[in-house]
Amino acid sequence: MTIDAGHAHGAVQEITMSTPRETSDSTTEKESNNGNSPTLQQTNTRTTTTPPSKKKRKLPPFLDHFNARDLKILFRCSVAFWVASLLIVIEPTLRTFGNATFFGCIVVMFLPPSGVVLIFIMGGFTMILGMALAWAWGVIAMKAAQATRPQAETQARLQLLGQEAVRSANSTAYPAASVLVYDGFMLDTRVTVTFFCMLCLFVYFMARLRIRAPKLALTAIFAWIVTDVFLTIGPLLPSFQGTIPQVLIKPAAAALAISLACSMFIFPESTSHLTLFSMHKLVTAMSGSLDLTRGFLENYPNTSHMEPMQALRAGVLGGWAALEPAMGFLSFDLSFGHWSAQDITSLREPIRRVMVASMSLLAFEILQGRSQERMKQLSSNDIRSQELAQAEEKEKKHMYGRHQVMQSLNLLDSLREPEVGQSVSDSYHALSQASNPLLEACKDAFQAIGHSIQENNSRRWFGRLSAEDFARMRQSHVDVLEHLREERARFPNVANEALFASHQHLFDSNGKFHGHASQRHKLVGMFFGFNFEDRLLILASALIRALEQITLLEKERPTVRLWFPTGLRKFGAWAFGGSRAPAVAAPDLGDFPQADKETIDEVQQSFSSRVHKPVRKRNKISAMILGFGHWLSNEEGIFAMRILIATLAAGIPAVCRSSSGFYYREKGLWALIMAQTGTASFSAEFNFAFVTRIAGTVAGGVLGMLGW
Repeated sequence: MTIDAGHAHGAVQEITMSTPRETSDSTTEKESNNGNSPTLQQTNTRTTTTPPSKKKRKLPPFLDHFNARDLKILFRCSVAFWVASLLIVIEPTLRTFGNATFFGCIVVMFLPPSGVVLIFIMGGFTMILGMALAWAWGVIAMKAAQATRPQAETQARLQLLGQEAVRSANSTAYPAASVLVYDGFMLDTRVTVTFFCMLCLFVYFMARLRIRAPKLALTAIFAWIVTDVFLTIGPLLPSFQGTIPQVLIKPAAAALAISLACSMFIFPESTSHLTLFSMHKLVTAMSGSLDLTRGFLENYPNTSHMEPMQALRAGVLGGWAALEPAMGFLSFDLSFGHWSAQDITSLREPIRRVMVASMSLLAFEILQGRSQERMKQLSSNDIRSQELAQAEEKEKKHMYGRHQVMQSLNLLDSLREPEVGQSVSDSYHALSQASNPLLEACKDAFQAIGHSIQENNSRRWFGRLSAEDFARMRQSHVDVLEHLREERARFPNVANEALFASHQHLFDSNGKFHGHASQRHKLVGMFFGFNFEDRLLILASALIRALEQITLLEKERPTVRLWFPTGLRKFGAWAFGGSRAPAVAAPDLGDFPQADKETIDEVQQSFSSRVHKPVRKRNKISAMILGFGHWLSNEEGIFAMRILIATLAAGIPAVCRSSSGFYYREKGLWALIMAQTGTASFSAEFNFAFVTRIAGTVAGGVLGMLGW
């Protein structure tokens, strides 16, 4: 049997493990035809970069967040909380706001100024919206409830209140009439029932809103809080008083104003600034993977690289997960800089492709390291002997999967042969020299992308580059791009020659494999080498595309300007949509060539034809009853019913004559608020919230007593 070495590369790429295909044939052909012997343009002084030595960590891992940016956010939030707490000890403010001035500190904890200004404004708007809706509905409910009691009965009850107040004037230091009112003297069943019916209906719909639109959670929570004031105090009052929620709304509004001022004047950030900061951090992290790749090729089969590779992979994936939500808010952003929201969004897909290609190459290296560790375990501990011993001990018990285990062991035995390991090692060592120029060009591309993002993000207001310096920076990035294209076109021939040279003893002078079919395992190293080569080429192509977009933006955006929001009309889609906001110029289904609309339509029609259709169509009344039942019993309905039950259980003692005074004096309103905010959709979430609230209450009480 003979194998043509000239066709081995193409055949291997079809059978090797999960090689991503993100480069088009036209792009590859265009880049590979730049010339047979491309001349490298020495635009920059490039030196071979050695893998950096491990630096000693100055802080423990759990203190990694104590960096400059996180400390700025901590300082901003601390100032907001400190100023809100000062309102409690300022006598005029305390007299104006009332005994619930501390509620401003709670508002700062619910909505701290920890993010960008725009996101805080949107969060504050949703909070104010909830309080405004609850106030309006509470006023309507109070008017309707007071109208259910005849005026004559109200006047007669007020006269009895005055007489009772005179008799008990000397028994309390507080106004006797107020004490009697909050003890439930003016309670009336009709007024109470009207209050509870109307306000509980509002609470129910706000609970459904919280599940239906999680981004409006603050709207529902603060609507509940303001409604609870009407629910627990409204039925006790003898007349209409529509301003009773001011005791909470005033400190809440003051806290929002304080937090907004801190967001705008203490280290302010826009969404574009946060997005570019996260993008630069992501690109810098991916650049470090190239040093690990070089070390992997040079030190194979040493597996000391496994731990840093896995840590880097987790960090990059976490960085992308943190970047995605911020990208969705760009269309609402008001920013000042070189790039607009559309410009930054245009970088999302190229950076994503670079991340996918980089993580694909890193995953291949991690897989190779795990295989080496597994082979070492098999060499030191023969699993087949253990399996046979266990089979002898358990002869009477059927061993499931034993055949598959033995087949896998046979495969591992073939891979454990010295010739196979030497073939893989020779391939990687050959590629370590052949891939150095391309790895260095890729690293220069990573640095150019990161440098461009950093320069455009850090020179918005001060230290702007002159026109000459900016043009010089752009030209240097263009030179890096051209050098990467040349190395990308040159690498396949160099890598293939190196791989075949490392296995020259397996081929004759005509390039034919001179071995039997049973000796094909000697070519495993070449297969792995071709796989690595393909993944590195994909990474280079992704970097070329990303750097092309960067240089294009630098050409079209040489000056800074003010960029206004372009997607405010999409606020409703953001509030009631999925987990992330609609991005600017989001691609539709037609932008993806792998999505065939006609095929999708055919599959949907085929599936719908198989669905069982009822023979008799339900009448409208039955359909309405069934639909209403589904509406009540879905996830939103179940959660809203829990909130309603908690509201009734914690709110009814406030309107009972025997407990209303105790409820008011002991601030039972906060028990009602905790019951509503502590209710969750899932038991695990409820248990976690219950434990943390109890622990926080105990810790806060102890610290408060110590401070007192």
